Amino acid sequence: MANYSKHIPLTRYVKMLQLLKERGLKGCIVEVGIGLEFSNSLLLCSGASDVILNVECPYAKTTDLSVSLKYVKKKAESAFWKTLNLCKYDPGNYFGLAISGAHYQDRNSHTWMYFANNNNRYWLHVEIPQNSNRLIIANKLKKVIEDFLYKILKIE
Repeated sequence: MANYSKHIPLTRYVKMLQLLKERGLKGCIVEVGIGLEFSNSLLLCSGASDVILNVECPYAKTTDLSVSLKYVKKKAESAFWKTLNLCKYDPGNYFGLAISGAHYQDRNSHTWMYFANNNNRYWLHVEIPQNSNRLIIANKLKKVIEDFLYKILKIE
């Protein structure tokens, strides 16, 4: 088995999975056009399959439509309902998370995140200045996603 720890610092993802598990949350994730290893990094952690039930990375042909609040809300709600269907005989706390983003050369890049669970809905929009390096954007967005989820998990 490959040693991914050299390439991806998994500690923060392990902590996030622990928080999700402590809250009794299970769910599905949809990533569209973001170009990150967010869900992949979660799935590399031991015990991930206890919390993350499904990950989808659909192709978004038109980024202007897929990088919007309306789109991520639809995808997160769909992921939430998919989780409910997968766990219909297992009472608990469920979530759907959708992340969509696009990197543009001619304008600001941006990302939408939407988290839906049994009780609440949370969303966040992040805009990144034009001409930012793609790797810098990816690292910033990973931190933003992490902070977004940590805040939600502390509230719940």
